[in-house]
Amino acid sequence: MDIRQFQAVYEVARHGSISRAAEAMYVTQQSLSGSVKTLEDELGFQLFKRTAKGSVLTPEGETFLEDVMPVIAEYESAMKKVERIKVGNKRYVRVATAMGIQEIFGYKFNLNLLHAMNDNYSISGFTGYEYPDKQLEEMMRDGLIDLAISGPPLSYPNLEYNKLYTGRLCVFMHKDHPLASKRSLRYSDLRNENFVTLVQGTKIYDRIIDSCKKVGFHPHIILETSNSLFINWRLHNKDCVYIGADITPKYKDIVSVPLDDENNKCNICLVYSKKAFKDKKMRELLKIYSEFLKNNLDDIRRAKDSGEDNFEEHWMIQEKQV
Repeated sequence: MDIRQFQAVYEVARHGSISRAAEAMYVTQQSLSGSVKTLEDELGFQLFKRTAKGSVLTPEGETFLEDVMPVIAEYESAMKKVERIKVGNKRYVRVATAMGIQEIFGYKFNLNLLHAMNDNYSISGFTGYEYPDKQLEEMMRDGLIDLAISGPPLSYPNLEYNKLYTGRLCVFMHKDHPLASKRSLRYSDLRNENFVTLVQGTKIYDRIIDSCKKVGFHPHIILETSNSLFINWRLHNKDCVYIGADITPKYKDIVSVPLDDENNKCNICLVYSKKAFKDKKMRELLKIYSEFLKNNLDDIRRAKDSGEDNFEEHWMIQEKQV
């Protein structure tokens, strides 16, 4: 018998289910069941009994788990010490963005972020993901990621956010589109338009659907994507519009018209779990990360306001590719 078998018993007892325990341990159900069965054979008694509600410890199983819990705790404590020795004060930070956000920050964002964080706070690594907002918040709730760039409102009480940017939604289209000459637009003006949108599950997608319904129509969506290059390419057909943040990158010949509607605000926030950022060092990291993001967004806004933003440079592409 070994420590992994003890941990298997603990996880099954904690989750009350072989399948949920296997998911938590990142192993297959078959492997976990086999590990528990092998241990039971070695011990000579049954640890669990199956019920309609799942796997429940037998009296012998309860006694066994009580006896091995100190061993499990000591092993996990020792492994944490080994990890601290191996990486020193470094942390592995799991960062995610809501779909569409990565496009705003640009091609070199993750690389620049890693450099900025290492200049101020030693970390062992950085992982970036991109998900629809709803899935993103579920992953944060479950402790699968540490930080996320998304927008309010938040779905779970254990999440908090620092506001990084407040702007407005705009309608993007080709400069020759019939609506391109308007100074502002409302959802009711888009009744007969084809829509390019972010994918379902994103907050902006839900806002567009709800806002269009309020003025009496359902948007005709012809494309769902978070790829700025693809969005801009599709808008060049002159037969569709895209609603996004005012700092969304746009290719040449694409214009943006402010959306003058009650639901036109756009907020970009740094979302984090209260539990994950309780200690002082993690709070310091949160502050550094927030300042870095704010500065980047300010630079993007200034470049757009001055007309100096360059889509090709933003995404490191050649004009002939579009």
